[in-house]
Amino acid sequence: MKMRLVGFLLFIAIIGIVIVTALTWNDSVTEKAISKKEKQLHEPAVLTKEQQKAIKDIEFLYNKIADIHPATANGIPEELKAQYEQVLKEIKEKKDQIYRKDIYFWGHSVIAQLHDANSGFVTSLSFRKRNIPILYKWYENGVYIYHSNEEDLKVGDEIIAIGDRTVEELAQELSKYIPSDNEMFLLASLEISPLLAEEVYLEKLGLIENKDYVVYTIMRDGKKLRQPVRLQVKPVSVGYPSNYSQNIDKDKNIALLKMNMLKSDDVYDAELKKFFSSVKHNQIDNVVLDLRDHKFVGNPNAIVKLLQYVNVQHYQSFGVTHNSQVANSGGNIEGMAEIMRSTQNNNVHKELVFEGKLYVLTSKNTYGGASLMAAILQDNKIGQVIGETPGGNVNAYVASVKFDLPNSKFSMYLSSRQLERPDASKGAALVPDYVVPSTYNKTKHVDEQLAFVEQLVNKK
Repeated sequence: MKMRLVGFLLFIAIIGIVIVTALTWNDSVTEKAISKKEKQLHEPAVLTKEQQKAIKDIEFLYNKIADIHPATANGIPEELKAQYEQVLKEIKEKKDQIYRKDIYFWGHSVIAQLHDANSGFVTSLSFRKRNIPILYKWYENGVYIYHSNEEDLKVGDEIIAIGDRTVEELAQELSKYIPSDNEMFLLASLEISPLLAEEVYLEKLGLIENKDYVVYTIMRDGKKLRQPVRLQVKPVSVGYPSNYSQNIDKDKNIALLKMNMLKSDDVYDAELKKFFSSVKHNQIDNVVLDLRDHKFVGNPNAIVKLLQYVNVQHYQSFGVTHNSQVANSGGNIEGMAEIMRSTQNNNVHKELVFEGKLYVLTSKNTYGGASLMAAILQDNKIGQVIGETPGGNVNAYVASVKFDLPNSKFSMYLSSRQLERPDASKGAALVPDYVVPSTYNKTKHVDEQLAFVEQLVNKK
């Protein structure tokens, strides 16, 4: 009986050991399975070749900015670093196909953090396919169409909204992708292209309906209208004005020289000589330099040549800074730096030198060499600036260096130097001595800035 009891207890013990062992083994297997599953969840997904190529392009862009751009001379700005990391995250999370236009917007969203209109991608015409064939201007009192090849949108219509978003909201959204010196340059960019009528931007903003239509909300003759408009392949252009024009008004004692390009060549030299000869001959006391439609980089030598007709012996000019990692980029850039440091007004045309009052007209379309010219004249108290804050900052980024992204093959330009205006205490943007914005008047065209100059002249 004793032996049977011992055998029974031994059997129970063995069964217990087996059960415990089985349970322990099962828990271990379960834990390993859970651990493996968690590990898989936390491991990064395998990137497609498209994603890898896109990442290499953005990394290339970011590294070039770090090596070359003056904004990174004291380290990478936090907003730039954050946007770069955000773009990499978006690329890794993108599930569908990656197109060249995706690289364009990702890249520009990084470059936009530099606040430098002189840096960015070069886009080909093939990138811009369909559009709404209109041109518009951004005035102080609204956005108005001034040219249209679309019967449902007419000259004089005020654009209130596109889709369900106001033009102000859309401009704010596009500011993420448009490298700009300041807000005025952004508005100028929206006008020139015009971005609020181009398919690639309208698509990015989610404004295209049924693949072909965009709904504009406009004001016409006091009535608000919603106009669905079909995208077209139709170029729209009104041509370009001449580079130079001049007008001598003896009755008002004002001479106006309009310069849409500052190019230091024989044509520019002849235009200056002709203008100041007329000023001298007609004994004009007030000269107006109209720089409101200067949309080009310009040549700094053009500024020097203008000053040779002005009664000033010495003037303060620009300082030049650059990223310490930038290698010597060649003759053009070095030549620019030398010219901009000069403060001696040499080779003055004594027989034609102007000794009266000088005024400069500016707008959001004043950038490149024109904004630098305005800064030289304002900071040295040679002339007074009247109009809108220029689209180009006067502490300008200059001396672009060209690169090609390795995979998308986009050509890009990055500034390698920054100018510091003569009066550094005034800040990066040029604030006019008299701020006179442009407004739209459907019944009567008024040149507000020139009219203001006439008031100043009459007060003397």
